[in-house]
Amino acid sequence: EISASFMYGAARFNAWIAACSFESKEEMAEAKEEAMEYFMKEYKLALEEHLDNHIENFDFSQNKS
Repeated sequence: EISASFMYGAARFNAWIAACSFESKEEMAEAKEEAMEYFMKEYKLALEEHLDNHIENFDFSQNKS
């Protein structure tokens, strides 16, 4: 539930960030797909980086108890 809440909050914040860069709702509607692609690409890159880090350090983090 916490993860879903964070993702929802990040999506809401990023939508607001995007909205701040437009002069009109028409302009924003035209750029909607581009904005979505940008944020999804950036999220995917960050998630992949962090998953790779956890994979690389899995044994260390599991034996740290």
